Amino acid sequence: VAKFSVGAALKNLPMIEESAGVYIGTYVAKKGDKLTREKVAVTITTKDGDTITQNAPETISISAATPTAPIIDSPIEGAKVGGYVVISGRAEPFSKVRITLRYEGKTLGIKKNENLAIIDADVEENGAWKSETLLLDTPRNVGSVIFIVEAITVATTGELSPMSSVRFKK
Repeated sequence: VAKFSVGAALKNLPMIEESAGVYIGTYVAKKGDKLTREKVAVTITTKDGDTITQNAPETISISAATPTAPIIDSPIEGAKVGGYVVISGRAEPFSKVRITLRYEGKTLGIKKNENLAIIDADVEENGAWKSETLLLDTPRNVGSVIFIVEAITVATTGELSPMSSVRFKK
């Protein structure tokens, strides 16, 4: 008898002996399943009643759920910052956060809207992420400038979360 487990969530799933000593186990992810870097263990009970457990050398991640929107911790809504900004926050561990920094303003009464940066930040094991230092540079003839950060979580499967945003000034 052979069974496999993935982390604490999926326990004692059956395996089939495909040929002498070769066992195959399958699991079809269900909507909402979310496992991150979980260990896979196989347990075989011999005909003599001995139990042998072996851990796979690699971990596995399953993401069958829409990722949650990232939290932008800095800058905070309505903040006033200097000529540079580092954008930071929290998101699902081991995912990526896609950050868009843009400004809105007016020049000669005409609205102006331009992206300053679109970058991806890796999310650490503890959920923290941050951008590089970004220059808040706008044309001199643009007034009433507001900066907008928009961030989405990109799951390991490529699925995108809802967007978070923060508006601030220089």
